[in-house]
Amino acid sequence: MGGEVLMKVEELSLHAGGRVLQHGLTFDVRAGEVLAICGASGCGKSTLLRHMIGLQAPRTGRVLWTAGGAERDVQGEDPPRREIGVAFQAGALWSSMTVGENLMLPLELYTELDAAERERQARFKLALAGLDDPATFDAEPSQLSGGMRKRAAIARALMLDPPLVCLDEPSAGLDPLTSARLDDLILQLKRELGTGIVLVTHELESLFAVADRLLFLDVQARTATALGPPAELRDHGPDAVREFLTRGAYQPHSQPQPQPESA
Repeated sequence: MGGEVLMKVEELSLHAGGRVLQHGLTFDVRAGEVLAICGASGCGKSTLLRHMIGLQAPRTGRVLWTAGGAERDVQGEDPPRREIGVAFQAGALWSSMTVGENLMLPLELYTELDAAERERQARFKLALAGLDDPATFDAEPSQLSGGMRKRAAIARALMLDPPLVCLDEPSAGLDPLTSARLDDLILQLKRELGTGIVLVTHELESLFAVADRLLFLDVQARTATALGPPAELRDHGPDAVREFLTRGAYQPHSQPQPQPESA
């Protein structure tokens, strides 16, 4: 399943506040697949993502960027900053910049493109993310709905055409319809661009809709206890995984929720 191995995580341990969150994490990330990272609150999902994108250095283990056949440590002298796009949970758009300026910033930092070409590519990525209203480009992030901010953050993560995109809880706080539209966008990126996607989520509907494989971080065992297709783990995985994937809190997108937010 999936294509070229983009990243390898080897015997990684996660620490926070002087305690071990996870240890011995070993897995890979592949082109053209969606790898979901799941587990109970406090298991270290977002901490793992920070290690994978190089924002946090591991005490033990390592994260290697392997796309193209050459291994590079994400904490090394040549980190893969241009090859990994990231959309953080709250979007992390610069409030002092317009949406268009947010998207063009990576191109200003890492390319020689002129202003006209930067704008053209930013507008294209916004349209790819479902934000094709020309007014969105000049809007401030505060003027966007929650779903639109999520899409704008994903569009910014795509600006350098990275082979890997990491999404931290992209559906958090969104109504079911907006969440379903984000799922469609994730599938489109995988299908049309062959992008590898790491998805941190606790939303079961999104997980089953988009994920090819699921990495389950067990908060009790403090390690990954399952890795495989979500449906297989739901039916035949360890007890804790099956309980997580069939828990009563699971609500499908089709059920209405209070105070919906437009996309």
